[in-house]
Amino acid sequence: MRLPTSDELRTKTKSLAGFRSRVVALSGPIGDAGYDLKMAYVGNGINRSFISGAVFGDDLAGREISRCNIWRAATQANIHAASTDMIVVDVPWPYDITMPDHRNVVEIPAWVRQVTRLADTWEGTIANLRKSVRDSQLRKVRKFKLTEMTTRDPVAVDRFYDKMYEPHVKRRFGGAAHVESRQHVQACVSGGTLLSILRDGEVISACVLLHEGDTVQMLFIGFSANDLREIDGASAGLYYYTLAYAFENGYKAVDFCGSRPFLNDGVLAVKRRWGAGISDDWSMENLLIQINKWSPGVESFLCDHPIITCQGDKLVGKVLVGDGELSAEFVSKVGRQYVSPGIDSLEIYGLRGIRDGAYEAANSASVPVQLFDLRDAGNPARIYCDQTVDPSAA
Repeated sequence: MRLPTSDELRTKTKSLAGFRSRVVALSGPIGDAGYDLKMAYVGNGINRSFISGAVFGDDLAGREISRCNIWRAATQANIHAASTDMIVVDVPWPYDITMPDHRNVVEIPAWVRQVTRLADTWEGTIANLRKSVRDSQLRKVRKFKLTEMTTRDPVAVDRFYDKMYEPHVKRRFGGAAHVESRQHVQACVSGGTLLSILRDGEVISACVLLHEGDTVQMLFIGFSANDLREIDGASAGLYYYTLAYAFENGYKAVDFCGSRPFLNDGVLAVKRRWGAGISDDWSMENLLIQINKWSPGVESFLCDHPIITCQGDKLVGKVLVGDGELSAEFVSKVGRQYVSPGIDSLEIYGLRGIRDGAYEAANSASVPVQLFDLRDAGNPARIYCDQTVDPSAA
């Protein structure tokens, strides 16, 4: 979590001190099996649409139960524990420290930052990309003869805003969409440039690149088509030419900005393939997930959403597996797929046991990997939330 500057702290504390958080009940079927899940959201609404969409696949309206001062929001988790499977507390720092010490709580960043560090040579920079990018995405750039163009022309920026950026954000995020103002986008272009990707002379995608010290930030992406499948290479061109722009202009890194904290999130995975590491310094909000009942709905959610958790100053990936025993092949696959710079370790939890050879595969991973057998655990929620607990004793 990024700590605020002194000015941000004074402003945030003053603006939120009298703010009232809402306690909203959300329930419904989740996952392919349609297991029912009862949860409560406690917070000021900043991440409610994201949480509802992640859990239920839709931005549910829910039913408001009560309201409380923001500094008391976290204590509502215990009040409603008995009637819910899971509670998510969504309050900004420093009010999150009022969360009572609870064994069945995990803390995740609301957003993580993803940055690709550039090598001293272009060949070294390309070598640091995932093999799938080198084999597939770079081939698209060559195959479709994609080219780039940069400009600060206000007319071009307005056209990008109206025809590409705003429609893309609304299509992508629906009711949770946050569209930056035209003035803000124009101001960012004045501090950087508008990068456009062309195929056969036509602009197919574009983004704003902002210069920040020795780093280029990739902001405000937009596409010319309603469906990305209609224009192959639109995304690959943006990432490739953003890296090329930064390298050619002497920058040391490309900041791909914020992603949501799920290891299998599509946006996070794309940036990871383009060499991005992960850090917890994008936003000042963390989410606290309290598991009150280890129900089939909770299992389904956690299996579908391997999460990035905050453990002190470390970022730890938690992967819950409910489909068969943990095998050596699966452990190795998870290690290859989810490990990236900034993820300090992985914890893999098996609901159906652990096969021979899995521990050896974990020991050979590039980062520390711990395996936990939940098959006969009396309190799997406690083990999942607290990696120091001995499974045999829980």
